[in-house]
Amino acid sequence: MPVDMILVRIMLAKVEDANKLAQLLRQIPIGQREEGDWNCVAWVREALLRIERSEGVVGRSVLGWEAVREAALSYCRLKRDERRFDGTGKYDST
Repeated sequence: MPVDMILVRIMLAKVEDANKLAQLLRQIPIGQREEGDWNCVAWVREALLRIERSEGVVGRSVLGWEAVREAALSYCRLKRDERRFDGTGKYDST
């Protein structure tokens, strides 16, 4: 299965300063907690919190964890139902 078949993109914010955003995201530790207490979902949640607390990084945005999580899960359910992830559905990868 091609990797791009399982990826989705969720638009959250209008980036105002790409350099600040990149620097902020690079500072978020990966797997720093005890074994089993960290995953990519925890990283995204932490990233959203840090972006929300930082001035001048993003403009108009939706960064609240519950709203983002529900939107992402809802979108993934839709794409699953459209057979995007099993290789039998058609989609525009551009």
